[in-house]
Amino acid sequence: MCKQVFLMNSEDHNDKEQVNLNIAATTGIVASGISFSQFEELCSAMDIPVFSSKYYSNLEDEVFEKWKKTASASMEAAAQMEKDITIAEG
Repeated sequence: MCKQVFLMNSEDHNDKEQVNLNIAATTGIVASGISFSQFEELCSAMDIPVFSSKYYSNLEDEVFEKWKKTASASMEAAAQMEKDITIAEG
């Protein structure tokens, strides 16, 4: 074992279900109704480095796109369910 180097990961980087921390933070910022500057102040008080406002804007666009897709899928499923119930009731 002497003079050997090996890499041990604590997480699977190929896992598609794994949540990106930056996306999670951005989702929380938007969902709680605070702005990027308030998030920046909070992180600063805890001495945590923060991503740039430009990067935040890109993440925010990604979050909104995912929300839009989720909302559309949910509305389509609800419409189909309502249609099925209406047909079943005659």
